[in-house]
Amino acid sequence: MAFASEIPSFEKCQLKATTVRERNELMFNNEILSDVHFMVGKDKVRIPGHKYVLAISSPVFLAMFYGRMAEQGSDVAVSDSEVECFMELLRFIYTDEAILTLDNALGVLYLAEKYMLPVLAAKCINYVEASLNPENALTVLSHARYLGKEELQKRCWEVVDTYTTQVLESEAFLELEMETLSLLVQRNTISMKEIQMFRAINCWSENECLRQGIKPISDNKRAVSSQAMKFIRFPLMTPLEFADEVARSGMLSYEETTNIFLYFFSTGETELQFSKIPRKPRETLVKKTLRCARFKSCCGNDWFCDTRKCDAIKFMVNRSIHVKGIAVYGASNLEGDYTASVQLLKQTQVLADGERIFSSGTSVLLHDVLFDRPYAVDKNEVYTINLMLQGPCSQSGRDGFSSVETEGVMFTFIEHTSPNETTDGSDIPQSDTLVDTKLDQESASLVADVKLRPGVAPIKTQYLKKVSKTAASKASSDEGKASCNEAEKKRPVSEDQNDSNKSGEPSKKKKKRGMNKARPRAAKLDFSRQLCTSVVKGEECAYGNECRYLHDVEKYMTDHKLPDIGETCVNFEKYGAITDEDVIKLRPQEKKKINFADKLYLAPLTTVGNLPFRRVCKQFGADITCSEMAMSTKLLQGSMSEWALLKRHPSEDIFGAQLCGSFPDSMTRCAELLQNDVPVDFVDINIGCPIDLVFKQGAGSALMGRMGKFEQIVRGMKYVLDIPLTVKMRTGISDKKTSWNAHKLISNLKTWGVSLATLHGRSREQRYTRLADWDYINECAKAAAPMPLFGNGDILSYEDAVLRREQTGVSGLMIASVIYCDVLLKWLQVHTRNHVLQRCEHFLEYYADTGTYHPMNASTCCGILSILAWSTGDLIRCAETFTVSQAKASEKAVEYLASIDEEIWESLLFSDSLVTTSQTGREIGEMTITVENTMWRGEPCYLVHANSHGSIDQVPIGTSVTAYVGRSLQTFEQTHYEYVKIPDNPLDKKTLIVLDEDGTYSVKKTESQGDEMQRTDKYYKKELFQGFISEGSNLLLQRIMVNRGVPEDMTFVAFDSTTSLCTSSYKMLGRSERKIGLQQVHAVGLNRTIHSVEESPTTWESYFLSTGHLASRTQLGSGVTMTLSRIPEEHQNTDTVLTDKTTEVKPLKWEEDMQLFSRFLDRKAELADDHATYMRRHPELRALLADFLQFLLLRKPDDVTGFASEFFGAFSTAAPSVPSFARSSPSPARPSSMP
Repeated sequence: MAFASEIPSFEKCQLKATTVRERNELMFNNEILSDVHFMVGKDKVRIPGHKYVLAISSPVFLAMFYGRMAEQGSDVAVSDSEVECFMELLRFIYTDEAILTLDNALGVLYLAEKYMLPVLAAKCINYVEASLNPENALTVLSHARYLGKEELQKRCWEVVDTYTTQVLESEAFLELEMETLSLLVQRNTISMKEIQMFRAINCWSENECLRQGIKPISDNKRAVSSQAMKFIRFPLMTPLEFADEVARSGMLSYEETTNIFLYFFSTGETELQFSKIPRKPRETLVKKTLRCARFKSCCGNDWFCDTRKCDAIKFMVNRSIHVKGIAVYGASNLEGDYTASVQLLKQTQVLADGERIFSSGTSVLLHDVLFDRPYAVDKNEVYTINLMLQGPCSQSGRDGFSSVETEGVMFTFIEHTSPNETTDGSDIPQSDTLVDTKLDQESASLVADVKLRPGVAPIKTQYLKKVSKTAASKASSDEGKASCNEAEKKRPVSEDQNDSNKSGEPSKKKKKRGMNKARPRAAKLDFSRQLCTSVVKGEECAYGNECRYLHDVEKYMTDHKLPDIGETCVNFEKYGAITDEDVIKLRPQEKKKINFADKLYLAPLTTVGNLPFRRVCKQFGADITCSEMAMSTKLLQGSMSEWALLKRHPSEDIFGAQLCGSFPDSMTRCAELLQNDVPVDFVDINIGCPIDLVFKQGAGSALMGRMGKFEQIVRGMKYVLDIPLTVKMRTGISDKKTSWNAHKLISNLKTWGVSLATLHGRSREQRYTRLADWDYINECAKAAAPMPLFGNGDILSYEDAVLRREQTGVSGLMIASVIYCDVLLKWLQVHTRNHVLQRCEHFLEYYADTGTYHPMNASTCCGILSILAWSTGDLIRCAETFTVSQAKASEKAVEYLASIDEEIWESLLFSDSLVTTSQTGREIGEMTITVENTMWRGEPCYLVHANSHGSIDQVPIGTSVTAYVGRSLQTFEQTHYEYVKIPDNPLDKKTLIVLDEDGTYSVKKTESQGDEMQRTDKYYKKELFQGFISEGSNLLLQRIMVNRGVPEDMTFVAFDSTTSLCTSSYKMLGRSERKIGLQQVHAVGLNRTIHSVEESPTTWESYFLSTGHLASRTQLGSGVTMTLSRIPEEHQNTDTVLTDKTTEVKPLKWEEDMQLFSRFLDRKAELADDHATYMRRHPELRALLADFLQFLLLRKPDDVTGFASEFFGAFSTAAPSVPSFARSSPSPARPSSMP
């Protein structure tokens, strides 16, 4: 509701509104008297409305505001429309007008159907039909099929059939859904070759693969496009087309390809599933171009071409035809140049236009001026053609007809009210064909008085040029003649006047013809001063004495030879000496090489890895440095900020520049520019950048999906560079490992001449939310040999670096932001807190000093300092871990571990396999435990591996533990990994425990959830880990306790869920019977409890067989139990208790019956298509159901059936009198008296 202060201004507007429409227009989008507000779009834009105005225009609004179940609140949510479309809907309701554009017409049409406004829907359809073109035909077709508009679909298909090539080249084709695409490919009237259709489907399938996030290889492209591929008529291709493109693409199966080749070259019959019937395009049905001229004859050159006026004609036809252009008269027996512009309009909308320049004075009487494309006109619709003709006076038509019929098509010409009106004839097309249509210009007798057209104004006197008296008199004389001629044209001209004009009165000066003999001529060449070529060659001249060239060499050298250019060479003075390097390209073996192996590579960190930062990292051991990523296009444009990234410090002994781009030409030119003007040792191509802005431009990681383009970039840059070329990449684009293509790309890089590849162990979609896959990096390193490959990702410590180098075959490591603090992390192990603070202070001071010599912007500097401060805090926290007191193991626990003798060692080497079940007994996963002998740093130990995985509520979860445990159960190394794959918010935890060579335990914990990642590093002295039992050593300790028992008051050291040191204890539970499969066995129970300081205690109950095998395991409070899947062979005859056999009832698994399952899928697809077709034909059903559910959820009635009866009762006046469903008993939703 508007404020009172707004009402006076509204009253002034009221006084000016004289009609009901004008008064309603004042209320449009006006808060005054508004009693409802619409919350439109995703942003919920608030738009005012008036219930009365809306209700009298739309049955839907009437039921919504005044029906039995009318809206109680003042806000109505409209989430399925854009603001612009909804505003035009309201504008039409208030003013009977709507401002339609190509962007909003389809949206307004949807709203008109939803709110039952047929007049607006018809207006939208007319506008869309008039705006149809090859670029938007498929977009309109998809909407028309969704709304069930058959006539609009027909018009769209006409455009597709006529302009198939342009339609398939439009952007809308790549976004087409499969159902519409299949209909397009199987049409019999499209005008396109089959090989062109295949190319279009190939492009569509590649785009569809990228949209679905899968790799665009032949198998995937065939899978997404199989429904449309079967309608391509491959037998109609030439054998060469099929062999070169289709067969090589892999889009067809081996059997399909073989059958088509047999069809081409075999003499026998071949069964084909592809059609061999040729298509019949619409344009091939055109028989000829027909003309329909309205005028019987034409008169002399009496039509004055006024450029200030636009001649127009209105016409209509009784059949749908295609108009191609018009024909206009030129001058007779008078040379002149004309410029003609034509427009085809429907009301005020321009449908087509065209332009032509032609000359008169030839034998051609009519000159065709064609539109840019033939345009389809509907029957019984009025169209206007405007003509703007510029040039000398021309002929005009006489004795015109008001209607002309040619071969069944009737043209009716309508009187036009605009100036310079013309009525013309036109060509008549055959039915359902594309033909020309041309119009003839009318006589000048219909020309009305001329007024300046809108937008044209006379020149003001102060801007007129001053001319001499002679020129002025001449101009006035010409103006007088022109005015006389104009007056003569406006009155009828008799034959006598024409004769006198020809004989007596002066006419326009004729144009000169023939050669211009008065033009200045160039001086003739004196051939007698030039030496004959035969004499130069030492031959006898064939012309002898008749030769006009000079034969005397001495005379030529003394008298006629031009002087020499001088003693010095002009090119030498300008360019210097030419060496071999200027003309000879270096061979590959002659180009500069760098030994990258076993070097530490500092990652080119965007916005962080600037020159001061690289100088700091060089102080701490970085071998190879690289600039921040620079965009090639910006470098070529001369961007100063981009060139500043390439500055190099003398301390950087191996320095490279990293480039990013998507165009081979710009990347090649930029590489050549860097080599010539920038002191770099190598150039790196970044195809791993995951930033959306870079990816959408086709650069960065997008190049991993554009192999052809990337190959052109590499080969072009390699050709112009004399220094090594390297590549930095990721594993792939998609999150799915099956789609990763780095291993294939690396094989190609060796062939293309790349000197080094660096692989980041994450994909583009993973960004930094997943752990780096070093197993995949190892596979790629083997495929890269002998080309060096560096690994990158999750190298968070010195131990990580050593571990990755030992366990993988990479040639070196690329390390990101942790490189500058890793040396400190090792160094602080032997220093106190004060030493750490002093070292950090010196570190920050050095960075600040180097930054003063190389200025940075404020955001970059603050970002780096925050990283340094964060790392400094980590150093301090790490130093504090050496002085903080921790939990300790009891003496009994230490003695118990020390008493384990060699006799027990071999009895622990066996495996267990358990099944994980829920409280309801349903299997949700499995768990496996394996123990085997191995060596760790030359010392014999156990390798314990436990893996548990499954799913709860369709969410994958799992835990894995890999531990190296000594004979006295001392943990040397353990990796503990947990994951919960929640959609859109996955959780991953990884904990690494390593015993360093100096006796220090380092604990690295990485936790990522969604897009966030946290890292925690802790260091402990070896003394604190006396009596420590990890998850891996716990599995061995429990197997030992089953036979040796558990002494009382025995406490061990362990980690809780936060990797904080705490205590753990064990307790025997006695013997119990456990069911394994169909057997009952005796088992010994063992209780383990983790006593966390910060959290509640956590307890596990485990039961073991007498041989040490784990029979069951349960965490108290979790509701999940792990049970041994079967009795081990060595335990069969020990203490097994057999039970009665029971008959197992096997449920019917109909999914495994291929026939039943196939029938089910066919019926499911049939019902889905039928239901979708019905929904498209009745868009009002979607609106009614949406409104009903909205009201139902807002009211939440107890009697849902009664509520539905009352809601849909408001539409009973529009329903048929006969009930839709026959009932044998009264409906519970209606009174019994109703039929």
